Amino acid sequence: MNNNYDELTKIDALDFRNNNIQLLLSYVLRIIGVLVFGLLFILWIALIKPGASMNLKTVLNIRIAHLPPAVSILLIIIDVLFVLYFHELVHASIFYITHRQPPKIGMRGFIIFAAAPSHLLKRQQLLMNALAPFFFISLLGCFALVLVPDHLIAWIIVPAVVNAAASGGDFMAVAWAMKHGKQVLYRDDGDIITAFLK
Repeated sequence: MNNNYDELTKIDALDFRNNNIQLLLSYVLRIIGVLVFGLLFILWIALIKPGASMNLKTVLNIRIAHLPPAVSILLIIIDVLFVLYFHELVHASIFYITHRQPPKIGMRGFIIFAAAPSHLLKRQQLLMNALAPFFFISLLGCFALVLVPDHLIAWIIVPAVVNAAASGGDFMAVAWAMKHGKQVLYRDDGDIITAFLK
């Protein structure tokens, strides 16, 4: 759906760029997400690998044999950064699939985002886009945990939990959009989502 903003009335905005309260709330949700989704992934491991789950040292061990600990730490950071970027690529892919819009990925502060400012989204499209990375990467992580040996569990669970926790802003967007009527349209600038009414 192409834009003609002259015919629209701005009614609301979810603004992580200028609204410090909304930004702070998104960070609080991310911290809560680490705890909640960390526990859920550990429960998943308990179900699929009962021996490994009883030992948190095994679950969280990022040490790679024959490499200095600093290298293991560097590699897990790269692993997490890759998953965060992949999270945004999933958002961008949904924008491309639904609107044929080339992906726009950016970063402002500690927020990485995908944007589709050239098109207006219906609520259903916004919700699908917001939730896609959480579900896709979490399911991928759950499946990978079934396949990997115990000594590689941390290399899956750490980025999977970070991805789930990073969805805090996405969950906020879903809750925010659900309070609007189905006729509302959205412009997603990544760190600002604006709601319009015809």
